[in-house]
Amino acid sequence: GVQYAILGTVAVENPELVGELSTEFPGRIFVGIDARDGRVATRGWVETSTVMADDLARRMGELGAAAIIYTDIKRDGTLKGPNLEALRELASKIDTPVIASGGVSSLSDLLSLLGVAPLGVSGVIVGKALYTGNIALPEAIKAIGPGRLQDVPPDLQSTRWG
Repeated sequence: GVQYAILGTVAVENPELVGELSTEFPGRIFVGIDARDGRVATRGWVETSTVMADDLARRMGELGAAAIIYTDIKRDGTLKGPNLEALRELASKIDTPVIASGGVSSLSDLLSLLGVAPLGVSGVIVGKALYTGNIALPEAIKAIGPGRLQDVPPDLQSTRWG
């Protein structure tokens, strides 16, 4: 019943494996990139590599990764908001969809991610904010999910003037 797999450290240490798996399971391999100051952290954030996050993301897209899950380590679990600047920079450099992770604390943070959606930020992972009650999942889905208010065109034919 497994639908997707997320690969992390192996993307740095054995990128060819990501390519092989992406070929064998098209659209099902995601790559998790955890970054500290733009550099990829590996082995559960214990080691910081010399690999730049945007370079790794570009390479993983070329190898067929379906999406990049980008976590700014300094924001993860802090409830201080996502790193919009880093997300904007990463998404503008690659063609692979990006899933934002780290720092989301409120509906306002979720709504702020809509501004980078046109660049390719196509999803978000919300963790601690759900546990603390800062965000209720039904409200989050209403705010940024399908049929959100921003996507519903006004029904101009039923509007009566005067």
